[in-house]
Amino acid sequence: MLVRKTSLLPVSACTKLTLRSASGWAEADLIKDVLKAVGVPLIVTGTNHFEKNNAVMKHIAETFAGENLLLNWAETDNYRTITAAAMGYNHCIVAQAPIDVNMSKQLNILLTNMGVAPKKIVIDPYTGALGYGLEYTYSVMERIRTSAFAGNAMLAMPMVTAPGYEVARTKESKAPVSAFRMTYVDLSSDPRCMDGYVKAMFLPHTDSDQFPGLATALGNQKKGTPAISGIAVT
Repeated sequence: MLVRKTSLLPVSACTKLTLRSASGWAEADLIKDVLKAVGVPLIVTGTNHFEKNNAVMKHIAETFAGENLLLNWAETDNYRTITAAAMGYNHCIVAQAPIDVNMSKQLNILLTNMGVAPKKIVIDPYTGALGYGLEYTYSVMERIRTSAFAGNAMLAMPMVTAPGYEVARTKESKAPVSAFRMTYVDLSSDPRCMDGYVKAMFLPHTDSDQFPGLATALGNQKKGTPAISGIAVT
C-alpha cells in the first residue's frame, strides 16, 4: 500500500513562501512539527507559481528525505523538478491532469519514463468546484478506474482530489450571510399555483380564456377556415 488512507493529512506549503534564512524555508519547520505530532506521511501541497513551488518542494524533499511525503503536485507543464526531487529523496508524487483520462495516462507515462515507480504515483484527476464540474470529475474518475480494471497499468494508481480547494475559490464561499437570505414561499399552500401549472401543460390549453389567439384559431378551424400555421387540432 502506497500511503494508508488514515495517514493523508494535508499540509499547505503555499501559505508561507518567505525565506527565513539562507539555508531553509519557514514551511520546513511547520512540516517538521506536524510530522512529530502525527507520526504518519503527509500530503504537502504547493503553489501554482512554478518557480516558487519547485524551490519549496525541492528543499522540503531534501529536508525530509525518506519520510515518504506525498508531494502535491506535478503536472504536464511542470513535473521534472518535483519528480526528480521525489525520486532522489524517496517520496511519492501526485500527478494532476485537468479532468481528462488520456491526459492523466500521458502524465503517468512521462513520470514513469523518468524512472518513477508506479507505486509512488497518486492520480489527481482534478475537479471543478460545483455542479457540472464535480459531476464530470466523478465520471472521469470512474473511467480511470474502469480502465485500470481492464488492464491499463498507467491508470492503476490510487486517486486523490481536493474539491474543497476549488470550492474555497468560488465567490459564494466569500459572500456575507446576508447574500443568502431569501423569503420562503410555500407554493403548495395555494392550490391555484398547481392548477395554473397543470393547465399550461396541455395543448390545447384547458382554459382558453387565457389564450385568446388559440381560441380564435380553434374556432376558425371548426368553421372550415385555415388554422394558424403551426397549430394542429386532433
